[in-house]
Order: sequence, then C-alpha cells, then structure tokens
Amino acid sequence: KTLIEQGVLYNACSLQQLKVYGQIFPNTEVSVRINPGLGSGSSNRTNVGGPSASFGIWYEYLNQVYEVADRYGLKITGMHTHIGSGSDPEIWVRCAHLALDTAGKMPEVQRISLGGGYKVARMPDEKTADLQEIGNKILPAFFDFEKKYGRKLHLEIEPGTYLVANA
Repeated sequence: KTLIEQGVLYNACSLQQLKVYGQIFPNTEVSVRINPGLGSGSSNRTNVGGPSASFGIWYEYLNQVYEVADRYGLKITGMHTHIGSGSDPEIWVRCAHLALDTAGKMPEVQRISLGGGYKVARMPDEKTADLQEIGNKILPAFFDFEKKYGRKLHLEIEPGTYLVANA
C-alpha cells in the first residue's frame, strides 16, 4: 500500500491480487501479469510460463480479469508476461506473439513487458541468448500490432539475470 501511495504502478499476478488491489485502490490504473500458455526453461524451476507455472493469470481468464476490473473501476494499462530462462529465441518469439494477441484484446493496454527467455551461458556447452536476434524477430509483430489495433505499445523487457549473471 505504501509503495502504491508513492506512485508505484502495481502489477497483479493473480485474480485474487487484482481483487485485493481493486478493493484498496478503486478507480485507478493497474498492470496484470498474464501467463501466455507457453514457457521456456531447462527445468520446472526456470520455466515460469505455460500450464505447469504458478505465475501469472492464465490467458483464458481474461474475461475474469475484466469482471474484477469493472467491479472496481480499474483501468488496465499494462500487461506483463514472463516465460522463464530458456535460450531458444523461437520459443521467446512465439510467446511474444501470444502476448501481443492477448494485448490486442485489452484496449487500454499501453505497455507490454516481456520477461524471461534471456539465457546466460554459465557453462562452456551452454548458449547465451542473442538479444539482437530475438529483437529483430519480434519487431515486425509490434509494427503489425500498431497497424491492426491503431495503437503503439511501449515495450519493456525484464532481462533478469542476463545483466548480472557473469558479474
């Protein structure tokens, strides 16, 4: 509550969190974490998207998200996804497309945060994710989104350990 009162934008990771937020801060702006239905990671501990993950609101529950939002007058302006720490850029790109499809159903979303999938090689046989390769593969989808929905999304990324793993 203290952080939100100081201007921090809250990111609800479950329907229950969204409900509690709405009860405390009705008629405000909020972000939601959506599980896009697919994740990436070398183990169940590093794969935080898809059916086995306990993180984020399942993408098929979007109607329930808006039921809660309508009940408390919440404006959902941000959407966050985090898929895990796998290094396969193709899975990351597929998840980004799934996230954009979901954002297309959320008319007030202005920001999309795509987290995870930025693997850092810690052992000689591992491969570090190539952020240029990943970015170049998803950029056209953002332009297509803008044409299709008439709004430009602000992209945020959550690189996690990518920035500090080898520090």
